[in-house]
Amino acid sequence: MGLDMYLKRKTYCRATEEMKSNGNLTLKGSDTEIKVNAKKLSRIVIEEDVAYWRKANRIHNWFDKQTETGLANCQEFAFSFDTLMELREDCKQVLAEKDLAEKLLPTCEGFFFGESDYDEYYFEALEETVDIIDKLEKEEAEYGEDGCQYSYNAWW
Repeated sequence: MGLDMYLKRKTYCRATEEMKSNGNLTLKGSDTEIKVNAKKLSRIVIEEDVAYWRKANRIHNWFDKQTETGLANCQEFAFSFDTLMELREDCKQVLAEKDLAEKLLPTCEGFFFGESDYDEYYFEALEETVDIIDKLEKEEAEYGEDGCQYSYNAWW
């Protein structure tokens, strides 16, 4: 039990004429099979799990504060890549000036949310977050004009 946190990316791809001319597509998942009339395709959405944190309550608290009403257990919060850039900037500022931690990325308490101390584990989670977003920024440049949408949710 504890705070499990997930970051997902949805990539939207326009269907090409080549895709549409192939007739029917059969998509197979682990336990499902879907037949799709390719002639009617307009776009394809690919959802990826791109990051996972465990008990990094300061990151959860940051996302929670980005919403108008706060996040409920398992509630998905959708946002643009710019929001991740803001999170990375806040993490970098706190890593450069540790006394900004309580102001920019305060911890929060909750049922099995992990420690609320500003210790080495606190700062390791920030470093991990910067690394994740740096990697995503490189990938984001490859997606072109269709772009991506990101979402965050947590389970506790």
